[in-house]
Amino acid sequence: MTCRNHTTLRIGRARCLLAALFATALALLALGIIVPASAQAAEVTEPIVIEDPTHAYQGDGWEWTSAGSSGTLTLDNANIHIPEGTASSAIVVPDGATIHLVGENTITLDAASTTELYYAGIEAEGDLAIVGEPASSLEIIANGSLSWGIGCAGDLTVGGVEVNISATTVAAGETEDLGSEGIVANGNVFINDGATVAAVGSEYGLRTEGGLNITEASLVKFGVENALFNSCSLHVQGETMIANVADEVILEGKYASLHGAATISNSTLTASIDDTRGTIEALNGLDIVDQAYVNVTSPGIVMDVTGCLFVQNSSLRSEASGGRAMAIRVNGDLAVDNGAVTALGGDGELTAGINVTPNLTAGCEDHRGILTLSGDPAITAEGTHYAIAFWAYEEAWESDPVVLDPTIGALEGGMLSYAENSFDGTDFVSVWTYATDKISLTNEYSIEGASQRVSIDMEDALVFVTNEGEPTTGLETVRAIAADGTVYEAVEWLDGSHTGYYRFPRALPDGTYTVEAIDGLRGVSETVTIGETVPQIVALELCPSLRFPDIDTTQWYHEGMDWAILNGVLQGDGTTGLMEPERSITRAQMATMLWNAAGNPTPQAGAAFADVNETDWFAQAVAWACAEELFEGYGDGQFGPDDTLTREQAAVVMMRWQQQRGEDVSMRVDLATYPDASAVSDWAHESMSWAVAAGVIEGVDREDGVVLAPQEECPRAQIATIMMRAIEEAPAGTVV
Repeated sequence: MTCRNHTTLRIGRARCLLAALFATALALLALGIIVPASAQAAEVTEPIVIEDPTHAYQGDGWEWTSAGSSGTLTLDNANIHIPEGTASSAIVVPDGATIHLVGENTITLDAASTTELYYAGIEAEGDLAIVGEPASSLEIIANGSLSWGIGCAGDLTVGGVEVNISATTVAAGETEDLGSEGIVANGNVFINDGATVAAVGSEYGLRTEGGLNITEASLVKFGVENALFNSCSLHVQGETMIANVADEVILEGKYASLHGAATISNSTLTASIDDTRGTIEALNGLDIVDQAYVNVTSPGIVMDVTGCLFVQNSSLRSEASGGRAMAIRVNGDLAVDNGAVTALGGDGELTAGINVTPNLTAGCEDHRGILTLSGDPAITAEGTHYAIAFWAYEEAWESDPVVLDPTIGALEGGMLSYAENSFDGTDFVSVWTYATDKISLTNEYSIEGASQRVSIDMEDALVFVTNEGEPTTGLETVRAIAADGTVYEAVEWLDGSHTGYYRFPRALPDGTYTVEAIDGLRGVSETVTIGETVPQIVALELCPSLRFPDIDTTQWYHEGMDWAILNGVLQGDGTTGLMEPERSITRAQMATMLWNAAGNPTPQAGAAFADVNETDWFAQAVAWACAEELFEGYGDGQFGPDDTLTREQAAVVMMRWQQQRGEDVSMRVDLATYPDASAVSDWAHESMSWAVAAGVIEGVDREDGVVLAPQEECPRAQIATIMMRAIEEAPAGTVV
């Protein structure tokens, strides 16, 4: 007989009557009336109370073997039935006792408890271990109102046996707020070594003020029948560890409340709870790891986790039903690493898939309401109100609430969007949610515009575009072109978490693609194969000069070289892979650059020069340039393809080119301001004046000032920059 208290078990009973009963039993034993237990033991109707653990006790189907201050109670096919009107638990053992099971054993308790005193099928005054022979079992049926199947004042261990407990009676009237409990322990509860345990009560299936450790068990079930409003299938005050369970752990009837840190590892946990209080309430974080599988359903908030919900190499499926139901609520952080999370809010009114808020309680500064996805995760979330939302007051967020591996994106339901509002003029509330468009937050805490379905998974391919090493946004075109010509457009990652990344709304079929990015005159492409190697990030650098190791992108000519390369005006040496920007340009090369800029038109006739053969790589370019009167020969049948071009010659050719293109070349400037103006040839004076006036050519810095240097040879980089300026008709920003 023990005082009922939901915090502790206080052992303290008047046992005069029981002592007398056992004195009689000892006398009968001495007379040889009580015989050893057998496989067909008779029904025992008197309580088994070990008053003095140093003594030996024996009855029909049971025997107590002393081991000093404690000992072992062997139940051998025992059939114990304590009738109504008996003021005792069925079995009472001292601290440190072991109950050893042999065969099939039953305990039926019909004794009626009160709101002050309880009776249990087994009452342990301290630690208790229940073990036994292979295939042995114990069934405890506690029919009396407010009864407990097992009440343990210390640690309870069940190993290697099957224990089934039912304590589901609820009395009316004075006890309507209190019910019976399957297992109650002041200490820790251990279920291991292949044990099978089922504990069902009307108020609690299992309630422990310590921790719960289920390791390498066979099958475990905690449930509630004839449930009270405040019922709980599982209540653990300390830490919970469920690991390597061979079959599964089952919750029935009511939710589980886990107050300490909880871990489910390499085990299956299932629950279908018809209760708006949900299925699992984890108040100090929950780890689902190492091939674990959790499948839970209920109305209300199915999974309610404070701290961090961590899913690694495992699967979590949470399904809600009914109006305003929520599949997963995390008051802290949600992290998924190589795991799968399915959160279905149901089709009722204003349901939600996943709701994440910062944990603002003391000591939880690290749980800022962050979603972290890494490895190969998969999330599917649905809700009629929103699929995924992140809520926070302004001071709770120091950075974005989403941390994603670059290869992870929303395959359905849009990208991450942001809304904010102030409900009372002082408190700032921010919301992030996956949405097909911009979302808004009303003063009634309602999210508008949020997507109702989100599927987050690894992308088959992403395009990461940079310009001079910096992520590039707002590109007009990023696409993949398949070998058969099918074009797949990529869209920019809009939530701001991955600047410069572009994703494909639908997975690309396996195959070879030309992936390209275009921004005005800038463009870059790369050939990739999508297939076995996924996910794949295609990195494109809009600065094409980086392809050539001899181009110094810190130099003045960088922009001009980019333009020339992107537009096919200049090509590197196919043998050396170099661009040679400082090498003096030849007449043949200049003709070819102009021909490339014009789109490589076919000339009407070949070049009529003795030093230009039809098979020369520059033959068509020279023929076209001369036909367009951009170049002239030397008058002796020679073109001079290998002769280098001076700056004043380049000015003449560029002015002719602009005239040929129909551009205005009437601008002039007085060259007399330059100290070497007299060095400009008479035939080149007008062209040089135009080139300087148009900003196509500027002076060159020298120690004695800025000069025209008309007779100096013109490097390839200078011609690229001059041509870019002429086409873009923009004033030069650097000296050329």
